Amino acid sequence: MNTKAFFKISYGLYIVSSGLGRKKSGYIANTAFQVTSQPPQIAVVCNNDNYTSNLINESKAFSISILKQDASSDLIGLFGYKSGKDIDKFSATSHITGSTGTPIVTVDTIVWFECRLVNQFDVGTHIIYIGEIINNDLLI
Repeated sequence: MNTKAFFKISYGLYIVSSGLGRKKSGYIANTAFQVTSQPPQIAVVCNNDNYTSNLINESKAFSISILKQDASSDLIGLFGYKSGKDIDKFSATSHITGSTGTPIVTVDTIVWFECRLVNQFDVGTHIIYIGEIINNDLLI
């Protein structure tokens, strides 16, 4: 199998976040997709070992911030290379808190979705989370 073929699949760039009480975290994702239109549902994929995965499982909610094409490398580095177990990624990041208590990144974001978890599928190293969209906003 030629694994270089996988690099030809096009992706977006997203920050998927979740929170429960004072605990909150988020990570950089390259996979998010609409599942259904009625009810409106969207899916994300998260590594089983990711701290945010634990928070999604506990809170039963998550958000997706779709990043601008020219999003700051500092923002991508913060959410892509550091764990929410070790630092508060949101302390220096523009964000709001959704009705589910989930943090929603608003900086360098074109649109965000807040979701209530409705299903999940363990696919080995990752979990596919499906959420019903309960709120969203188009920022640009």
